[in-house]
Amino acid sequence: MFRLPLTTAALIIALISAIAGWGMTRRAFREIEQPLGGWGIASAISAALLTAGLTFALLRWGCQSTPDVIPQPLWRNARVVYQSLLIVLLVAATATDLRSCYITDSVVIPGMLLGLLGATISGDLQVIHVWIDWNQEIPQLAGPYRPVWMAEHPHLHGLAWSATGLLVGAGLTWTVRAVSTLLLGQEAMGFGDVLLMGMVGSFLGWQPTAIAFVLAPLCALSVGIFARLLGNKNHIPYGPYLSLATLIVMFTWKWIWMLEIGLTDHATRDDRLATFALRRMFGDWLSLLAIVAIAVIGLVLLLGLSRLYQLIPVDRSRRYTEQPTTSRAPQESSEPAQQILDDHEPDETDAP
Repeated sequence: MFRLPLTTAALIIALISAIAGWGMTRRAFREIEQPLGGWGIASAISAALLTAGLTFALLRWGCQSTPDVIPQPLWRNARVVYQSLLIVLLVAATATDLRSCYITDSVVIPGMLLGLLGATISGDLQVIHVWIDWNQEIPQLAGPYRPVWMAEHPHLHGLAWSATGLLVGAGLTWTVRAVSTLLLGQEAMGFGDVLLMGMVGSFLGWQPTAIAFVLAPLCALSVGIFARLLGNKNHIPYGPYLSLATLIVMFTWKWIWMLEIGLTDHATRDDRLATFALRRMFGDWLSLLAIVAIAVIGLVLLLGLSRLYQLIPVDRSRRYTEQPTTSRAPQESSEPAQQILDDHEPDETDAP
């Protein structure tokens, strides 16, 4: 990057991200009044590995390269730094959410402002334009429709796509939160999740954010069951799944956006009725409403399934190992002795 060997650039970004990830997580843990413990090191390692991987994915494999957006070389490289900042913010938010089911304002609100500021100043950091209609494409004759003002006013366009992403990300999450409260009497997500997706939208734009929002329930279903069985937790916050879905979109955007599926055996790319292309849905208002409906319904169903999830039987006493024959001082125990006794007291239904 910037004429540096790719490996050197990846190492530099990883080192800076590790330091930033540790510092941001440390500050967030102070805000929630929790000891940092091993979370700081875990955040530093996670940020370093993810940002180094993103550097290679963006610059060597072109994981976000599409015909829609062809940035100048300077801003193509700067996108690595811009999105690495997002990864550091996601890591810090995930750490506090896993530790205390709380996402701090000190992470997401500055993150939203940095996303807006970077997009506006550069005018060329977008993953996808704020509006592009692939339904008007004529193969080999005309490309997708893109409003002229975007090229004439790149900085205004930068503000537009970032602000739209912020509003869509926060708006989708808040809508699901409100609907689940109304229908089921239980919030599917906290307000921290609303701000988290607003931050994601300010960095990536509304289309990638909407896709990440739709993918998040799938991440929750696939990961959450194993976490329940192995981790013995009654409640798993939703923020980490939103972050995981965001990372999936960031690393696979090219293949998601350019995905085409033939609906018949003899379907061709020119036959739009026989070929499904995800990018065309984002140029059609009816399709966009369908995406919103799918996201809302999917998350409400997930909330219902979470009640069944809590009924999965787990041996709560397995974390207590057999007591050693030798005595040990009470203060050396990892948990208070009275708590251990309370957990093992028989209830009224136990046999004598």
